Amino acid sequence: GALGFVSYRVPGIAVLPSGELLVTYEGRSGESSRRALLMRRSEDGGRSFGPRTVLKEPEGEELLHNPMLLARSSGELLLFWCQDYSRLFCRRSRDGGLTFGPTRELTGEIDAFRDKWPVTLWSISPGHGVEMADGTLVIPLWLSRGENAHLPACFACLYSTDGGEAWHCSS
Repeated sequence: GALGFVSYRVPGIAVLPSGELLVTYEGRSGESSRRALLMRRSEDGGRSFGPRTVLKEPEGEELLHNPMLLARSSGELLLFWCQDYSRLFCRRSRDGGLTFGPTRELTGEIDAFRDKWPVTLWSISPGHGVEMADGTLVIPLWLSRGENAHLPACFACLYSTDGGEAWHCSS
């Protein structure tokens, strides 16, 4: 019940080039359908954290889940989250997560997986995205056919070779 939520789950962490740590997580109310996406910042290597920031609250009946960060070596930060196990969104920050730009929907990129596997529900995986040495950005995905709740399932990823402008399915 701390700070208006019954539980906190689906943690993620990112380290900015400055050394600051950012953690994201869901705050869940007693009703399973109300989830806010939250973040906290540490400027001392994780010994203490500042106040929580609300990244996104639900509008109406939408189910928000699985916030994830991808910290780039350039200092840019990408925030991803899902809605209703069927939509994917992204926002960029150029100031270490203090502010974020406009929301961009990336749901259409998941459609390419449907040719390989009959996806009915999916989400980005908890944790964080990565920037590889060559600049390729990678975010992990969980894909399910949804026949028995979350099963059968498999894992895949989306990747970008142009700084997050275009995203592609792993094969």
